[in-house]
Amino acid sequence: MSANVQLPPVRAQHTTHVPASVPTAQRKLNQTARDERNIEMAAAVADWSAYTIKRAEDLARKFNKKPRYFLDLFFQGGIHLVKKQAKTNTHNAFQSVKANELHDSTLFNFFFH
Repeated sequence: MSANVQLPPVRAQHTTHVPASVPTAQRKLNQTARDERNIEMAAAVADWSAYTIKRAEDLARKFNKKPRYFLDLFFQGGIHLVKKQAKTNTHNAFQSVKANELHDSTLFNFFFH
């Protein structure tokens, strides 16, 4: 007769790895480093924004345009994202109203007479 031999599983099953917690002192150092970096980034972005607005105003004065024109050129490549509504053609508006009246009257006559 052979004895039952239990072997360990071939691979680890359902094991979880819990990372070591970061010490409080190191967390504080990391937080202060993050805060300093965020302050530096905010200052750099503010400098860039001020420079860009100043440059747009200078170009507007030089070429007799509005600063918004140059800001659009800088950021959208000059594409006008907002389009003006075309002037309403009175003849087409009149024809549309008359067509709606005729359509409504034919439906009314069809259903109620």
